[in-house]
Amino acid sequence: MERLNQHIDKVLELSTLELKKDIFQLKKVDFKPYLVKICEDFEALTKLNDVGFTFAISDEVYNIKAEVNHLENAISNILDNAQKYSEVPVINLKAFKIKNYLYISISDNGIGISEKEKNLIFKKYYRVSHGNLHKVKGYGLGLSYVKEIVKKHKGKIKIESQLGVGTTITIGIPLAHDN
Repeated sequence: MERLNQHIDKVLELSTLELKKDIFQLKKVDFKPYLVKICEDFEALTKLNDVGFTFAISDEVYNIKAEVNHLENAISNILDNAQKYSEVPVINLKAFKIKNYLYISISDNGIGISEKEKNLIFKKYYRVSHGNLHKVKGYGLGLSYVKEIVKKHKGKIKIESQLGVGTTITIGIPLAHDN
């Protein structure tokens, strides 16, 4: 029942984001403390599930214009996928600034994604179709939500993957400059 409620919430949230622009309010924040908290919370969960997780966050201020809750959910979704699609997960998150962007890069040692499916995984309701995935539950909404959130932040998303080796998803969010 809880899973169905989460599914319904995601569908409603995603469709609302797609239809209405004004409910999504970007505010200037230092995103670093939020990102550290996401990593610490995920690290605590991974210790319970025998998952390898490391993170490296550069010692800088990450001033961006963000809708914090949605951006946190998007990053958590990528972390959850990294865990779900690996037999013995080893996950690494790196955050750093280059030029005018904050980059958050999440790598895993999972099953990987084929070239063909890289173009499809951000579509609503799409699910990866290969491998032994009967243990992975979901509705194919997570990465379409992530893409929509990154787009609403005027950001970019990049995926690198190799079958049987793993996947790296990197999001870039523009830094906020003082005007």
